[in-house]
Amino acid sequence: MGSEYEVLLYHTEVRWLSRGKILKRLMALRTEVMFFLKEKECPLLEYFNSVEFIHGLAYLADIFGNMNEVNLSIQGPEVYIMDAAERLQALLGKLGLWRRRLEVGNYANFSMLEEVLLHDEVERNKPLSASLQNEMCEHLDTLQNSFTGYFSSGDLKVETWICNPFSTDVNSIDDSDLAKDDIIDLSTKEMLHCEFDSKSLGEFWCSLTQAYPRLAKRAMKALIPFATSYLCESGFSGLVNIKTKNRNRLDVQHDMRIALSNIIPEFHLLIEGKQQQSSH
Repeated sequence: MGSEYEVLLYHTEVRWLSRGKILKRLMALRTEVMFFLKEKECPLLEYFNSVEFIHGLAYLADIFGNMNEVNLSIQGPEVYIMDAAERLQALLGKLGLWRRRLEVGNYANFSMLEEVLLHDEVERNKPLSASLQNEMCEHLDTLQNSFTGYFSSGDLKVETWICNPFSTDVNSIDDSDLAKDDIIDLSTKEMLHCEFDSKSLGEFWCSLTQAYPRLAKRAMKALIPFATSYLCESGFSGLVNIKTKNRNRLDVQHDMRIALSNIIPEFHLLIEGKQQQSSH
């Protein structure tokens, strides 16, 4: 690795969320960190005395913060693959825009870098070096290329009527598609329109498996695929909370089912079937 910035970039590209927060915190406390390193006579102090390192640190704090926002927006139980694909498409367009702005010295999308370059009392009037600016632009190009293949082209082609069958232009659907009849019929049902507004997309189409099986089957094929590993990670988090070192022999099968299910148990029926312990 050549510059101090490249070293920092290499060690921070592994994890988005945690390291994004660490970098922002490090930028906010860099003066205190410098005093601490100086007191301990740590060789890392030379990095914090480097203008190029501070500029690179500010850029990384900004870009990881932007990635964190996207990452959080595609997590959750009600996020479908079309939602994630749309947000990724928006990010791809923004990355190209950010690169062009950065290339001409516009730091509007990098608040910490702009603060350091224009308003910071210590770093002010110390321009961004041309070599570091080129590295940042190359990094944005790399990010754009890496996210381009995140979803296959087939994942992005979701029939528009799945997202909202009541505002879909039925004339855009091929006449040979038998689903067109069902969509026309469905779009006239005012009660179903009210249900669509009050339910999640998954709940709405699940409720139509009997009335419109053809539509429901095609809709669920688009809604069921996992967009991210969020559900898996939340499952492991639930397992960690349930199975501790004091309960390491616990068979967690039923406990996990309750922890991960959205169904609320009927506790009163469960209690009625049990014998209460009498007082002594």
